[in-house]
Amino acid sequence: MWVWLDSTVHLVRPEHLLPDISPIRNAARAAGVTTFRQQPGRPSPLLPEWQWIKWTVDRHLQHREQHAPPPPTIEAVQEPLFAS
Repeated sequence: MWVWLDSTVHLVRPEHLLPDISPIRNAARAAGVTTFRQQPGRPSPLLPEWQWIKWTVDRHLQHREQHAPPPPTIEAVQEPLFAS
């Protein structure tokens, strides 16, 4: 990981990295979503559909693996041409 402030490079485990959510927050506000929380202005848990914004990089990678589509099956469509 490259640290922007002092230009140093560090090895950081994915379970310790939290992505920057400001672009997500800005896009949500532009789309009319005013809050990610149950009650605006008060410390409260995130709405269920926004829980992922607090995930670590490791959790995002695990989620992607669990929900990845199956690999495509390749079927030989010209097999009879080469059978003889």
